Amino acid sequence: MIIVGLAVAEACFERHRSRADVGAGRRQFAQWRREAEAASWRHFADVKAKYPSADQGGGRTIFNISGNNYRLIVIISYPAGVVEIRFMGTHREYDAIDIRRV
Repeated sequence: MIIVGLAVAEACFERHRSRADVGAGRRQFAQWRREAEAASWRHFADVKAKYPSADQGGGRTIFNISGNNYRLIVIISYPAGVVEIRFMGTHREYDAIDIRRV
C-alpha cells in the first residue's frame, strides 16, 4: 500500500513530544507503517485479519497505536492501494473529534 499524509502523524508526535509514551508511539507507528506498506489490502477483512482491533466508522478505518494511547484514522482506497492518514492523536483528542470530518 502507498501511505500518504505522514506529516499528520509526525505532527502528532511533535505536539506530544513531552509525553513519556511518545517514543513507544513512534516505534509502533513505524511498525504499522512498514506493515501497511508491505500489505496488499483489498477490503476491510484483510485489515481486520492483521489488526483485530481495527474498526470502521464514517468511511474511515481506525487503528489503535501503542496500546491505544494513540488513535490513527485513515481512508483506504483499496482499488488504488492508497492509505491516506487523516488524523493521529491521543485517545483524548480522538474522543473530541467527529471522525467523519477529518
